[in-house]
This record gives sequence, structure tokens and C-alpha cells, in this order.
Amino acid sequence: MANDLMIDTHLATVLIDAAADLWDSGGTLKIYDDNTTIPADADDGVSTNVLLVTITTPTPSFGAGAAGAVAKAGTWSGTVIASGTANFYRLEVGTYCIQGTVGLTAGTFDLEFANITWSIDGTVTIDTFALTLPES
Repeated sequence: MANDLMIDTHLATVLIDAAADLWDSGGTLKIYDDNTTIPADADDGVSTNVLLVTITTPTPSFGAGAAGAVAKAGTWSGTVIASGTANFYRLEVGTYCIQGTVGLTAGTFDLEFANITWSIDGTVTIDTFALTLPES
């Protein structure tokens, strides 16, 4: 079976905008530690990974889509509930889940911070965050 499916920018924008609309009534961004490996896909359980912070996303959570991407809207901030090093996130609403990587190196991870080693009661604020559906 071929894996060469391609979509244009217009369709990528429509699809990512529709996905982002699911979070416009509120959802959560959960960031987990690097205790074990990142789950193979977003349908897998988080195993023994420790939840470091849960951020309740504002309503609306994202702005309008453009060029196959949507950027976060409003303030995304939460209090650290367990000390650890951030490794991956899950953006969840209802039964829907998007999973991505967390790290330090600009342009390498899906969600990047200046510091990914957090302590209990610290505050995590997401300054910039976007979801992108690649078009080709």
C-alpha cells in the first residue's frame, strides 16, 4: 500500500481548523516526564510516565487556521504537580488526543521551552504553540 497521500494547503487549513475547533470549548494540555519512552502513538496509554503539569486550555483555545496551521489563543499556564524533566505532551478533549514531543532545541520539538526540568509548585506557561498539518 502506497503512503504518498498529498493534500493542498487549503484542505490542510480546513482540517487543522476543524481539529482545533474541538478544543474551543476547553480541553487540557498534559505534559509528562522522561521516565520511560514516549508512547508509540496517541492511542497508547502513558504507561509509567509521570504527569508533570495539566494546563486547562482557554476558550477559545486556538485562533483561525492559516496555511495549514493554528496558533494557541489566550493564556496557557499551569502549576507543576510532580518534579521531573518534560518529554512529551498530550493535548486532550473528550476522546480526542494529539501527542507531541517536548524539548529545548529550537525547531526540533513540537513544544519547546527554555528549561524542561521542573519542580513541584513551579509555573509552566506556554508562550507559543501551534498545530500544523503538513501539506504537500
